[in-house]
Amino acid sequence: MPGTRSVLGCRIVLFQHQGHALSAGRPNLGLPLCYQRAGLVRRPHRGLQRLVHTWAVRLRRQSGQLRRIHRKPVYERVLNVGAIVAAAVVVGRTGLLAVPEMLPFGAEVGELLSNVGLAFLGGWIINYLVVVLPRRRDRVATYAGNGHFIAGIAGTAASILDRMYQDADEELPSAPDATSLKRVLASTPAAGQSPLNGATWTEWIFWIIDRCDQNVKRIEPVYPYLEAELIRLITRIATSELTEVVRSHRQFFGDGTGNPTLLFFESMLFEHWERCYALQLYYDTNIQPHISGDGQL
Repeated sequence: MPGTRSVLGCRIVLFQHQGHALSAGRPNLGLPLCYQRAGLVRRPHRGLQRLVHTWAVRLRRQSGQLRRIHRKPVYERVLNVGAIVAAAVVVGRTGLLAVPEMLPFGAEVGELLSNVGLAFLGGWIINYLVVVLPRRRDRVATYAGNGHFIAGIAGTAASILDRMYQDADEELPSAPDATSLKRVLASTPAAGQSPLNGATWTEWIFWIIDRCDQNVKRIEPVYPYLEAELIRLITRIATSELTEVVRSHRQFFGDGTGNPTLLFFESMLFEHWERCYALQLYYDTNIQPHISGDGQL
């Protein structure tokens, strides 16, 4: 249900936006033709408030994605916290050896906890040397050899949209922007000439998605050396609605001559753009430093 709240002194209206993947009159492809996307609509007040609010929303969205990217797996955080607690127990018990016993069986309990802490610390050190460090070295080597494939997957949406924005005399936004995307797609003829020789814009989209699929297949053999979060981001792109339509139902679109513009791709392209943007953030933070030689183990 719609609702309102106050952000930075501006009144915000929350609503659900329904984006149609295909234009009216298209055949039923057996796929969900729309999906719900949450948005924000603000009742316009002053221009400065509008600008501050827009950037605040973008910063909150990007900071949330960065926090999710840097978040370590739960088991790794539990092991690290356990090692800190074990070290504190061992140090504390050593410091209390000269203090007279104040509780019954206090010395025995302290010795037991100290032994457990020492055993945990020993296991943590062995795990770090035998498992964590070799896995991290393998991952860095994998990034160095296959990072360009991941970069190609992350840049899929930018590759599709860059020339469209140039032809529309607009600059491609650094983050997904639904308003400018709708405006550019509405001005781009589906059967118009694309940068691909002799191909329409619809065929251009299909060609870029095919290249993305090829990069995903090239990166799949090294999945055992990649982090789970990276695999999740790649899988979200490989299973996006746009990818599924191009992979399984491209014959229904032909060369795009049956549609005046590319607006029927709007919701699919925006979803794909958002997923590529999340992978690009991960790539810039965790993979690019190793490829450029600036990363550390």
